[in-house]
Amino acid sequence: MKKQYFFIKGLVLVVACIIFNSCEEQSQEIEYFPFTQVSKCERDSIRTNLAYNSDDRLSGFSTYVFDSYVFSGNVRYSSGSIYCTVGEVAYSIQLSNTRGGIRAESIKVTTLSGSLLYFLEYAYHEDGRLKMARLDGVDPYQPIFCNYKYEGNTIIIDDAGTEYRLELSSEENSGYVCNVLDYAEAPITSQYIINPDLYFLNIYGTPIKYLPVGHEVKRYSNKALSRVGRYSYEY
Repeated sequence: MKKQYFFIKGLVLVVACIIFNSCEEQSQEIEYFPFTQVSKCERDSIRTNLAYNSDDRLSGFSTYVFDSYVFSGNVRYSSGSIYCTVGEVAYSIQLSNTRGGIRAESIKVTTLSGSLLYFLEYAYHEDGRLKMARLDGVDPYQPIFCNYKYEGNTIIIDDAGTEYRLELSSEENSGYVCNVLDYAEAPITSQYIINPDLYFLNIYGTPIKYLPVGHEVKRYSNKALSRVGRYSYEY
């Protein structure tokens, strides 16, 4: 009986090791790109105040329009996922199986009562930059696809069949605080694919290193960005 007990115990340990090693082999090592902690981000009449937890991760934020409170967001983290509520909307973010940095594999967007609003899936280039996104639920007849190519200093966005080109300058996106793809003014990308409320969760793959051309850039004395076009930042 005792021998049988130790045999079963050993077998359980072997199976556990196989499962653990299998998970380790399947997970992908990716580079971690730290975002500088922004305490306030403003765009036109919209102001967002951000808060962070003891792990330096975004824990919550509140948004105002013309200084009038509109909604708040709360963030919870677990192994392999992030859950975020923004006003009356909930985002269940499934993370890719990676080590080092994190990035979204899919995002399920629902009402707080659980009714599905839309669903997103993401794919990435070998260097970690966003390659493709699929959006389900907005068009009742078919999924919507957006694709992203990077050619030198140009980003080419196929935004649901319409092409947008974004030229980059030599100005560095210090701290990666600037949501560069938003400057292409591609509507599906700006509203759904790179949700501005979720940008500082750092879940959209390798961030864009340089700023777009044709926009005013201001910096603090420590070179941190204070303004890019209509966006301004405080730390």
